[in-house]
Amino acid sequence: MRRSRSTAAFERPSGVVRLWCDTAPAAVRAAGAAVHGTDPHGSVATQGHVIAVPDLLATLTTEAVVHHLDLVVDLPDAPPPGAVALGVAVATVDGLLSDGAVRPNG
Repeated sequence: MRRSRSTAAFERPSGVVRLWCDTAPAAVRAAGAAVHGTDPHGSVATQGHVIAVPDLLATLTTEAVVHHLDLVVDLPDAPPPGAVALGVAVATVDGLLSDGAVRPNG
């Protein structure tokens, strides 16, 4: 089984789980504040960086979609990522590409 570059950075899968356990609470707090209107344009500090709430949520969604696709690449019956999450991931990656980048069809 192939390992993604991110998970390969950890000797054991528990390393990425610990990292996610640090990030997830910040994401939940930020999303809650944004949804409930208490801080819709706020920022959060996580993993040594400060990031705007919408950018954090898009980043985490994109990361989840990429890891999902990596994990199921050899599992033809596995369900695909959700349509909304996939749309966020595609928009995020597309936004990172230069205007001259060749984008795949479909």
